[in-house]
Amino acid sequence: MSISPTRRHLLVSAALGGITLGGGLTACSSGGSASGGGSGAGSGEVADWPTYTERTDVPEPDIPGTADGVAPAYFSYPEDTFQSVEGEIGDGSEVKALALTYGQPPVAMESNAYWQMINEKTNLTYTPQIVPANDFSTKFPTIMAGGDLPDLMQVPVFMGLPKLPQLSQSQWTDLSGHLSGDAINDYPNLANLPTYAWRTCRIGGRLIGTPLPRPPFGNVLFQRLDLIEEMGLDPAPTSKEDFVALCQDLTDPQAGRYALTGYSVATGVDWLDNIIDPMFGVPNDWELDGGALTASYETDQFFEALEFKKQLWDAGVFHPDSPSMQSAETAAKFISGDVVMRTDGLSWWAANQADHQDLSFGAMTPFSANGGEPINYQGAGAFSFTAIKKGLDEERVKMLLRFIDYCAAPFGSTEYFDQNFGVKGKDYTVNDKGQPELTSQGTNELGINLKYIGAPPAVLFWPKRVDDALKAQSELQKKLVPMLMEDPTLGYYSETAERSTTIAQPITDASTGYILGRNSLDDVTSAISRWKSAGGDKIREEFEQAIAEGS
Repeated sequence: MSISPTRRHLLVSAALGGITLGGGLTACSSGGSASGGGSGAGSGEVADWPTYTERTDVPEPDIPGTADGVAPAYFSYPEDTFQSVEGEIGDGSEVKALALTYGQPPVAMESNAYWQMINEKTNLTYTPQIVPANDFSTKFPTIMAGGDLPDLMQVPVFMGLPKLPQLSQSQWTDLSGHLSGDAINDYPNLANLPTYAWRTCRIGGRLIGTPLPRPPFGNVLFQRLDLIEEMGLDPAPTSKEDFVALCQDLTDPQAGRYALTGYSVATGVDWLDNIIDPMFGVPNDWELDGGALTASYETDQFFEALEFKKQLWDAGVFHPDSPSMQSAETAAKFISGDVVMRTDGLSWWAANQADHQDLSFGAMTPFSANGGEPINYQGAGAFSFTAIKKGLDEERVKMLLRFIDYCAAPFGSTEYFDQNFGVKGKDYTVNDKGQPELTSQGTNELGINLKYIGAPPAVLFWPKRVDDALKAQSELQKKLVPMLMEDPTLGYYSETAERSTTIAQPITDASTGYILGRNSLDDVTSAISRWKSAGGDKIREEFEQAIAEGS
């Protein structure tokens, strides 16, 4: 498994974490035993990917999706729901779980109507340990070392969590026999998850968890179409010259308006890396050719993109606070019109358009700066995977998988509605458009975060009815599918990458210094050389070996 949390991976994964409400790989042999005593990572066997079986009983969407990642769109919630889970789910026992949160802790169970309903529907007492996202990566190792693990554990794939191969052998159940190939059909909602989402769940050739699927698309460049059109400008540049001209025309420092903004991230500054780098054909972290890997830093395209970022900064089209601005600030400035274009994941679109229906949002279609094929970086396809504690008996493992299958109930099902809207009159009301909408109580009560234990394929839907935004996003997704560029190391593991999560920091620091005029290109080149000797070459070697072995 690739545990190399570069800035690009962090940005894509974090952006996909809040996906719009809804929410071809080969192997050499089939998997074996999968209960608590399973063979685990490093067994020498490579488990087949679960057989994909699309659910055909879901409601007919207003705009159909596609198997390769385009989400179906629903302008309104279906009037009639269907049952997606047959038979008893739980056995009356307590199920402990570890999950992260980006919000506040939930209301306590005894005062939480939603939580009580979930327990009744599943015949379980669900007891989550909720950890704030900002603390998760530091608390996770302590929890794993504590000895008394919960039954279910969320493992975010983008955080660079330590010792996953070791944990997959010593602490987590090998689920290959339950999930590999046609065995997945015992859990129809899990079988309905796209194949690409499972890639992060296989460690050492074994299926160690179930995925939280996310669309495969990387970040896009959002645009205030109303402002662009008001100025009589074309929002769809097809060359770098067109793009620079658009940015210059949009920028008016005296009015406090700038075309673009970067923002501060944990590893430095995001200079629209997920937008500008693919314009110039920079590989998605790594490029694989004949079994040999080349890092994105080592390509001519990386330096072309870096020069272009500096050109844009020098032209004054980036907001001057870009190096220190937080992502939430860029969103606020976008809404206010102080920034006309900003980057984020597609999930940002519908919710914010619904809250600002007097404005018009759009997203720029990617183009190539040099006349090649346009590129959109493919994300991990999953936000996290859910592992099951090792040492449980076979029947309990199956029961826990039934519970995860319940959490993965598809849009339009009774189980999905219950999980996402809760108890009528308390957790949700019906709005003036006839759609279910969470109350403040519902927002607080739903914080038990079943959505981070299991989730269905994403759909495009928003209760406040933003049909035009959903149509536009669907059309954009269709354009993005043939543009997707995968990171060839995704799904593979490098021990050095896991231990050396900060060795690329000098490259990002030197690159920002160059953009701001503080460093030379020689400083960037020197930082890349230091990265290679500090572990970059070793990471390359380990990934190449893992890819050659197929595990």
